[in-house]
Amino acid sequence: MISSRFCNGSCIVNTRILFPALLLTATAFLLQGCAVWEFVDARWQDTTGYFNTYYNASKLYREAEAEITENQTAKLIDPQQASARMGVDLEDFGSGGDDGPARKEQERIRREIEMVESGTPSTAIVKLDKVIEKCSRLLVTYPGSMWVDNALLLIGKSYYHKHEGLRAERKFHELLDGYPESSLVPEAILWLGKTYVRLEKYDTAEDVLERAVQEGIESGDPGLVADAYYEMGKMYLLMNDRQEAVKRYDLATDYARDRDQRIKIYLALAREYERLEDNDKAAAAYGEIFKLDPATDLAFIAELNYAKLKRQAGDLDEASNTMINMLENPMYLDYDGKIQLEIAHLYYAYHKKYLAEGDTLARDAFQAAMEQYTFVDTTFKGKEEASDAGFAKGRIFEKDILDYDKAFENYNKAKTSAPGTPSASRAEGKVKIFGEYRKLRNQISMKDTTLFYVLNPDSLRVRDSLRAIADSLEQEQRLARGEGEKELSEQERMAERFRRRRPHGRNTGRINPWLRELEQQQTAEASGLQATAQAVQAAGPEYRRINLETTDPDSLRSVLASLYMEMGWQMYDRIGHIDSARHYYQRALDSRLSDTLRPQAMYTMAAIERRLGNEEAADRYDDQLIREYPTSRYAHSLMVLRGLPLPKGEAAMAQEAYNDAAVMMERGNIEGGVAMMRSLIDEYPGSEAAAKATLAIAMAFEERRGDEALEIYREMVEEYPESPYSQRGKDILAAIENYEQRSAQREQEEKARTEAERKAQEERKRRELRDRHPLLDEELKQKRDEVREKEEEEKQDPSLDEDFPLRMPGDDPPPEEKEEDEPATEMEVESNTPLSPDNTPPPIDVTPPPGDAPPIDVTPPPGDAPPIDVTPPPGNTSPPGDTPPPGRRTPPRTPPGDLPPGQDSPPPIEKK
Repeated sequence: MISSRFCNGSCIVNTRILFPALLLTATAFLLQGCAVWEFVDARWQDTTGYFNTYYNASKLYREAEAEITENQTAKLIDPQQASARMGVDLEDFGSGGDDGPARKEQERIRREIEMVESGTPSTAIVKLDKVIEKCSRLLVTYPGSMWVDNALLLIGKSYYHKHEGLRAERKFHELLDGYPESSLVPEAILWLGKTYVRLEKYDTAEDVLERAVQEGIESGDPGLVADAYYEMGKMYLLMNDRQEAVKRYDLATDYARDRDQRIKIYLALAREYERLEDNDKAAAAYGEIFKLDPATDLAFIAELNYAKLKRQAGDLDEASNTMINMLENPMYLDYDGKIQLEIAHLYYAYHKKYLAEGDTLARDAFQAAMEQYTFVDTTFKGKEEASDAGFAKGRIFEKDILDYDKAFENYNKAKTSAPGTPSASRAEGKVKIFGEYRKLRNQISMKDTTLFYVLNPDSLRVRDSLRAIADSLEQEQRLARGEGEKELSEQERMAERFRRRRPHGRNTGRINPWLRELEQQQTAEASGLQATAQAVQAAGPEYRRINLETTDPDSLRSVLASLYMEMGWQMYDRIGHIDSARHYYQRALDSRLSDTLRPQAMYTMAAIERRLGNEEAADRYDDQLIREYPTSRYAHSLMVLRGLPLPKGEAAMAQEAYNDAAVMMERGNIEGGVAMMRSLIDEYPGSEAAAKATLAIAMAFEERRGDEALEIYREMVEEYPESPYSQRGKDILAAIENYEQRSAQREQEEKARTEAERKAQEERKRRELRDRHPLLDEELKQKRDEVREKEEEEKQDPSLDEDFPLRMPGDDPPPEEKEEDEPATEMEVESNTPLSPDNTPPPIDVTPPPGDAPPIDVTPPPGDAPPIDVTPPPGNTSPPGDTPPPGRRTPPRTPPGDLPPGQDSPPPIEKK
C-alpha cells in the first residue's frame, strides 16, 4: 500500500495494479522509443507542474481576488453616502434644484474610481507575491507543460491588482504573442484593455476592449463581453464623457448573466443616470438592483434612492409606499436616521404639491415637515442626518419663507451638528453669507436712525421726555401697589439671590459667582474695552455718541448710499434674491452715492433688469452710464460692445504728453524734456503718466545731480507707494539705508575693538609690572599695608621674636658697642678683609655645619617679611672663624623688593 501524490495525498494505490502497469509502461518504452519518452515527459510536466505549482498558485490567487473584491465592494457601497450626487438632496423637493454637479467633475470622478480601486489589502498583496513567485517557478521548471499560458495570465492579473501596470502589460503580451491559439486569449485581451485604461492610454484601450468584445462574442462568453463594456464605460467616465459611459453600461446589462456582475453594472448605471438627473431611468436601475436580492447595505441604498427619485419625479405615493416598507423592515434599523430624513423630505414635497393645487393640507404638510426635521436634528445629533436636517430647514427659510435670520440660525446649527460632513461644509459658507447680511442690515439701520435724528433732533428729546414720563408713571404705579419706593433692578435681584443661596455642590458659598462677574466686568471697563461691539454697547447707539447739531447729514447720506450698494451686491451675487438686489441698488442711486461707485451701480442695475427681462430699462441705464461717465471702464466695455469710439480721457492725454517729453529727452534736450515732464506732473497729478515722468526725471539726475535724484525718489515713494514705477526708488533708498546702517555698525564695531585692545594693553602692562616688580603692584601693596595695620593693631613687638630681625629694612642700624675682652665681630673681620680685584666682597660661606643639623634656607622671603636668621642653632660646632661673636646677629639680607632697579638679586658675598 503506497500513497499517490497525484491524488492530493488521499488516494490509496493497490500494488497488484501498480506492478503490471509499470511492467506495461516499461514494455511500451522498449517498443516505441523516443516518441514514448516525449509523451511521458510532457504528461509528467503537466501533472507535476499542476499539482506542485499551478494548483497552489491558482488557489492563492482566488483567495487574494476575493479579498480585493470585498474591499472594493465595501468602498463602492457606502450606506452613509446613499446618494450619488454631491451633498444632500435638499433642493426644491420635487422638480430638482439649481445646484447641479460639482465643479471639476472629471477630477471628482477620477478620485472616486481611484478610491474604490486603490488600497489593496496587505494580506492580498502577500498572496499575490506568492502567486507571482510560484508561477515564475513553473515557467522555469516546467516550460513544456500545458499550464504556461495560465501562469502568464495569473502573473499579469497579479501585477494588475498590485498596480504595476507596465509589468502586467508585458505579461499579457507574452501570452498573446507566444500562445495565440490558447483558449485564454480573450481573457488576456480583456485584462490588457483594463491595464491600458489604468495607464490612461485611452485610445489604445478602446481598440483593445472592442477586440475583447468581438472575442467574447465569437467564443460565446457573454460575461467577458459585459466586463469589456463595463470597463469601457469607466474609461469614458474618466474622459468626462458621461453620455458614452451610460451607453456602454446599457450594453453591459444586455450581456451580463452573473448576479454580482449585474449588480455592479446596474449600480454604476443608476448613479450615472442620477448624476444626469434622469430620475426615471435612475429609479429603474435601482429597482433592478433590488430585484437581484442584494446584501443589506446595497439593498438599503437601492430602495432609499428609488424612493427619493420617485419623490423628485413627482410620484409621491410610490415614494410613500416605499418608505413605509423600509420603516417596517427590521434589517434597516441601523439606518433609521436616513429613513427619517427622507420622510421629512417627503412631507415637504407633499406641502409643495398641495400648495400648487391650492389644497388646505399644504399648511399641515409644512408643519409635519418642520417637526420631522426638528426630530431628526435633535434625535441624531452628531450624525450626518442631523446636519442634513438643519441645512434643509435653513434652505426652506432662505428660499421659500425669505426669513434670513431663521436661515442663519438653522445653517449655524447644521454647521455645528456634525462637523466635516458635506452639509456642514455647505452650511459654513451659508453662515458666512448671512452673517455678512445681518451685519450690513444692522449698519444700515443704525445709519438710517442716526440720519433721522440729525435731521430731527427734537424728536430725540421728545422721545426721552416721553420715556421719563413713562418711568415716573411706572414708579407711581408700583408705589400704589405697595411695592416700595425702590424696586430692585435685575442685577440687584440676581446678586440678592446669589447672596441668600445655600451652599451646595462644589461651590461652598464662599465665592459669589455674580460678584465675581461684576468684578471682572468692572476690571474690563477700567482697563478699556477692546472689542468694538462691547464699546458700542457700553456707549449706546451712534446717535447717542455724536453731536447731532454739528454732524453733516450729507456725509451720512453718502455712507448710507454705499451701504445700500453693498447690500445690493450681497443680494445679487451671494444670496441670489434679484428683487431685493434691485431695491437696494435703486436706493443707492437715489441717495448721495459717490461718483466712484455710481458707474458700477448703473452697470449692475442694467444687468439686473436684463436678468428680470426688462430690456428697455437695461438700455436706459446703459445710455445714462455712457452719457454721464464716458471715461469709466464700465462705459468703455459698453462702448466696445456697441462699436462706439472710445473718448480720450485724462489718462490718454497724460500719456501723449509723456511721449512728447520722452522724445525730447531722447534727442538730447534733457532740460526741455524735464520741464515738459514737470508740467505734466502738475497738470495730471496722481496719474500713471505722472509716476513715469517722475521716474524719468530722477533717472536723468542720477549721474550729475545725485542729491536731487535722491530727493525725487523719496517724494515719489511717498506719493506713489503702490506704483510699480516707484520700485527703483525703493531699491535705491533701501540700498543707501543699508549702507548707512552697515557703516554705523562697522564704526561701532571698530570703537568696541579699539576699546578692547586698549584694555587688553593696560592689563598686559599691569601684569608685566607685577611680574617684574611685585612690590610695586597695587594689590600686593594693599595686602602688605593690611598686614602692617593688623600687626599695629595687635601691638606686637617684633624684637621679642628671636627669629625676627632686630631692625626692619630701611631702619638705621643700632650703634655698635664693643667690649674690651670681646673678639672682633664678623663685620669687623669682613671690613678688614681685602676686596677682590673687581671690588666685590668675597662670598659668604653658607656651608651647613657638620652633624645632623638641617640645611639653612637662604631664600629671601617674599614681600616685606623679615629676613631669615641663618645663625646655626646652639649646640652645633662650626669651624674656627665661622662662629659669630656672642650677642651679635648676622645682618639681614636685603629683600627682593628693596633691590635697586635693574638688579634681580643681591650680589653674592664671599667670605674670606
